[in-house]
Amino acid sequence: FFRGHLWSCFVEFWRWSCVLTHFCRSRRPAVSRAMRLFVTGIGTDVGKTVASAVLTQALHADYWKPIQAGGLDCTDTDVVRQLVSNPHTRFHPEAYRLNDPLSPHAAARRMGRRIVVAEVQAPPEPSEGRPL
Repeated sequence: FFRGHLWSCFVEFWRWSCVLTHFCRSRRPAVSRAMRLFVTGIGTDVGKTVASAVLTQALHADYWKPIQAGGLDCTDTDVVRQLVSNPHTRFHPEAYRLNDPLSPHAAARRMGRRIVVAEVQAPPEPSEGRPL
């Protein structure tokens, strides 16, 4: 299952990456130094990681997932790192790494921890003017 699922994700990533890269090159979107993109979706396996990889690749953006809940042996950052091939992207460490694949607050509670939003500090803006 995983190999087939991973392959279909890769094919979808490649297709959208080509489309978005062509769009970005042909229209040269204005990408602000302060631009921070936030990818969200309800539920698991809806394509958030692949969408993040496509945006990261096409915009040469840095990647940061503030909270990783579950899958610590192969995190979303690891997956995006495998899919992105541009040499400019930097990958920033998560602020919280939680064992169980649950909503962050539930995973933290199960570990006896509490997520303090004020303590989650976004990485500094890339000096090269790329988005995060």
